[in-house]
Amino acid sequence: MSTVTRTATSTDSYVTRRLSVIGSFDAADDRDEKAERNCQDNDAEAIQRSEHGKDLSPAPLVYQAPSKGMQWVGSQLGLKEPSDVWTISVVLLCLGVNVYIWTHASAMSPLQLLGTWLLLVQLTASVSTIVHNTIHYNIFYNPMHNRIFHLLLTICFGHPVCTFVSAHNLSHHRYTQMAEDHMRTTQMRYKYHLWNYMCFFGRVGNVIAASDMRYMRLMKRQGKRIWTEFALQMSTVVVMHVFCALTNPLYWIVFWNGPRMAASIFITNMNMLQHDGCAKPINASAKDPLHKSPGAGQLAPIHIVNVNTSRNFTGFITNALFFNNGYHGIHHIKPTLHWSKLPQAHAYYVKPHIHPNLDQVNMLTYFVRTFVFNQRTLYTGEAYHPDQMDGPVEPENENWIQYPAEFEFIAKEAPQLVMLDILDDIRALLLGK
Repeated sequence: MSTVTRTATSTDSYVTRRLSVIGSFDAADDRDEKAERNCQDNDAEAIQRSEHGKDLSPAPLVYQAPSKGMQWVGSQLGLKEPSDVWTISVVLLCLGVNVYIWTHASAMSPLQLLGTWLLLVQLTASVSTIVHNTIHYNIFYNPMHNRIFHLLLTICFGHPVCTFVSAHNLSHHRYTQMAEDHMRTTQMRYKYHLWNYMCFFGRVGNVIAASDMRYMRLMKRQGKRIWTEFALQMSTVVVMHVFCALTNPLYWIVFWNGPRMAASIFITNMNMLQHDGCAKPINASAKDPLHKSPGAGQLAPIHIVNVNTSRNFTGFITNALFFNNGYHGIHHIKPTLHWSKLPQAHAYYVKPHIHPNLDQVNMLTYFVRTFVFNQRTLYTGEAYHPDQMDGPVEPENENWIQYPAEFEFIAKEAPQLVMLDILDDIRALLLGK
């Protein structure tokens, strides 16, 4: 991969814009000051190197093109990005291993069975990242191909793909670490940090699922297409559960539920690694001037202010297995940017501004140091105690769904009623009413 460089501007540089933006927020977190001084020093050095303050335009970012062979295969498959040949390969491999372990488990030795099961867990975790990626960026040009692909992902992951739109896109991305983000990490306040990690999914999982179901019920009543896709995907999940449970209850528990539950925990608990202890985000409406980029190849001021709100893992193994999911900061800045472009975009847009502690190389060593050895810290390196720094009581979740007056009843009803809505659609389909 080619080295990415960016030339600093003169007095109208990133640092000047950053200082003016940060100065306008009286409520800015004091713990960010050290990181800001570090970034200011880095930019000041860059300005000195830029021909004594001469105004230079930043060199444009040119993404590395896939090989010609990959481009040809991608074009034959109708892919928007040729790199998604790898995406399809992993999904097909996951489906194949599912079928293989189900049909050959009785003939395997215990060691072979364990190895195959662990492979299935790994592939399902990789698929969970693919699910995350595809709700930000559909891989096919053809909408029908995307719907079929989403059904395959739903089978591999064991959960409707389109629910990521509500819990992830509309809640987490829009309100990162705020009360409307139901998977914010400040909810976890046990003294032993590994316990926070282990209990995180149990704490947020049901809340997220409930908001997903209520959102889909609202979409049905508003006649949105996402409801139809959700109903089809949810019906597929139910059919697969019933089929597997009736065919072989033990296999259903171990081979169907086990890997899919592990993958759900993995993708949800990534929040504990990628956001806990990071800077508090500053939110602004899309029409706010802070969202206006000062020029081509430059970030908008709001993104520079919030550059320290995500932790990145830049190691090869993590990103090879999980489709560059380690480059989380640039993903929050440009959520529709294809996963294959994230490393270059991170080096170009994020690295010049981010606190160095938020660029971790090895996810495993970070996990052991932070969770096993109980070193919960802020990104600045200081010990992090949410009950002391964020208040003794965690605020209640706030509803991120805006219910029209005529549909406010949905917020009060049990989310499980979504299944009755699906059955109502099936009845109407069968009876033509």
